[in-house]
This record gives sequence, C-alpha cells and structure tokens, in this order.
Amino acid sequence: MSDWGWARATITNNSSTAAATGSSTNSRNGSSSSSSEGPPSKSANPFAGVQLRKTNSRRRNNQQQQQEQEQVPKLVTVNLILDDEEFAPQHLRFARPIPLTYDAQDTHLVCMANAWHDTTTNTTGAPDDLTSLSHLHEPAVVYCLSERYKQDCIYTYTGKVLLALNPFRPVGNVYGLETMQKYWNYALRGSSGIRPPPHVYALAEDAYRNLLRSLQHPFHSSGNHSSANQGQGQDQSILVSGESGAGKTVTTKIVLQYLTTLSQQGQSSSSSSSSSHQHANCNNKKNNNTMEAQVLQSNPILESFGNARTVRNDNSSRFGKFLQLQFNARGTVTSASITTYLLEKVRLITQTEGERNYHIVYELLAGVTQG
Repeated sequence: MSDWGWARATITNNSSTAAATGSSTNSRNGSSSSSSEGPPSKSANPFAGVQLRKTNSRRRNNQQQQQEQEQVPKLVTVNLILDDEEFAPQHLRFARPIPLTYDAQDTHLVCMANAWHDTTTNTTGAPDDLTSLSHLHEPAVVYCLSERYKQDCIYTYTGKVLLALNPFRPVGNVYGLETMQKYWNYALRGSSGIRPPPHVYALAEDAYRNLLRSLQHPFHSSGNHSSANQGQGQDQSILVSGESGAGKTVTTKIVLQYLTTLSQQGQSSSSSSSSSHQHANCNNKKNNNTMEAQVLQSNPILESFGNARTVRNDNSSRFGKFLQLQFNARGTVTSASITTYLLEKVRLITQTEGERNYHIVYELLAGVTQG
C-alpha cells in the first residue's frame, strides 16, 4: 500500500463544469495531493454546502454542540483533477476527473490553496515569509519552499525564524562584503527603504544591533535603573539547528564572519558605511592577529578534532558547540570562548561502513614521513 503524499489538484463540484482552482486533496495513489492554484469561486466551492451556525447569549454548551457536529458528517462529492507534473502519479496526471467523496469537516483531506499561486492574478511568486500565507498548512509550506528553492532563494522567513535549505552547490552573489553591506546599511537607515531578502546576515544583524542598542542604552533595554548595571547589555542568542547535512556548520561560519566584520567596522569612529567597508578590508589585509581573526581561525581546528565523514555528510560535526562572543559598547569583540560537549567518542574506536574517524587522525597520518 502506498504512503500518503501531496500533489497539487483542482476541484470542481459534480454539478458544475467550472474549475475551482483553490483547493487540494490528499489521495492514496502513490504520490498524492497538495495545494492548488487560487481561491475557489463560491459556486464551485466544495465547502459551499456547509453552513456556519450562529450563536447567541443562550447558546448551548460548546461541548454538546461539538459532539452533535461530529456525529453528523458533511459529505461532499467533487471531481478531482491532478495537475501536478512533479508529484502526481503518471497514470492520473491530467487525466479524466476522479470522483471523490469526503467529509467536509475533515480538514486533513482538503487544504485550501493560497492566492499567490494563482498566476492569472499574481505574478510576485512565493512569499519570502511563510506567516503571510493565508492558508498555513504542510503542503502550502513545502510547495512555497520548493518554488523559492528553484529560484536559488535558499532562505525563507517564518516570522522571526529563518529557514535555510542547503543548495548542495555553489550559489553566486549570496555572500560576501557587498551583500553584507546591504544588510548593515538597511539597519543604519533605521529599517527604512526596501527590505533586503531573507538571509542569515539579517538574523546576525538583528542580534548585533539589539546587543549594541542595549549596551548603549542599558536603562531602556533592561528597565533596571541600578548604577551597577551601567554598561551591561542584554544578551543575544542565535540557535542554529537542523539534521545532518543541512548546513549548520557552514551557517555558523557565515554568522561569525558577519559579526566579526561588523566588529571590525565598529573599531572605526565613522558611521559611514563606505568608510567602514574600507576599514574592514584594511583590517583583513594588515592584521591577522585581531580577536576577530582568531575566532575565525579556530574553526579549522575545531573541525579537525570534532568533524568526520558520515554517509550523509563529508564534513559532519560530531559534537555540540556553544560559542560566546563578548562585545564592548562600540560593538567590537573583546573576548570569545568556545565550549564543546557531547563529543561522539565512540567514533574513535569504531565507525559504521562508509564512514571515517575524525579528520585529525588522517591529517596526522598525512603529515608523517614514510620511513
């Protein structure tokens, strides 16, 4: 028996020939269904027969009403046409309409589509923030991320959370000083103008600016007017999580690069972004012994002792890492500490087929001269 899945579909009432491009359904034919193209018309809406009951001050007990509604199924018969070239089963793709009867109260079977997918009325494409979806459910989220991924948009917001999809290949013009400058210039303008697209730089920028603001104005940040707290800011945390191979290690490096570049920028008394840009370049070329450089240079050492090749990732971090950066009121890194924990020690003596020991073992062997 095939597993349940999602595929885009259009639904029409059996009594109507007009297509309603606003719903999707879940079927049992290999790959199944997901969100379709746009808001359904009232005449073709499979939910049109469901009437909402108004309540008044003398309404009956909510639990009793719910039990009555659950006892009476709202059966609806519609025609289903799969129009998904990617996920629909081959023998059902663009075929004749498939009759489908389901309980309209079961929201797990049919998921309403979002208007952005209706290309006849909307050409802006998938939104960069999933919270803007009018119908938020699994197929809509997955389809939105898939469409953005096809356009090399590997970052997507969901409120304050940033979702990152590993492109598994180099993607041009995504990182670097020029891209960094877009995000810190936007912050320096007071978040005015066109907001840059979702990016891990934006996440690091928000944490940095919030920290700097709390250091410069501790009273407004903490609400504590004690003189003992002057100069103390509000800590900021960035949590990078995901499954093996998702890109956690690389994302952590990118965050560090952005924060250390901002730190170098903070060493300049000028607030001009262009002069800050030049100052950061100057530091990178002339001084490799700064605190920022030392933080970045610690990554290869940590990876040598804590990373190994697995069946899913050639550079998989087999340990947890808690990195803490200390900043002064000017936004410059003053100290850093790294705590490692949960190191996979068993890997030292045994490895699964296709996997290797920690990188340091092979690096030491590569440096040994043959006698």
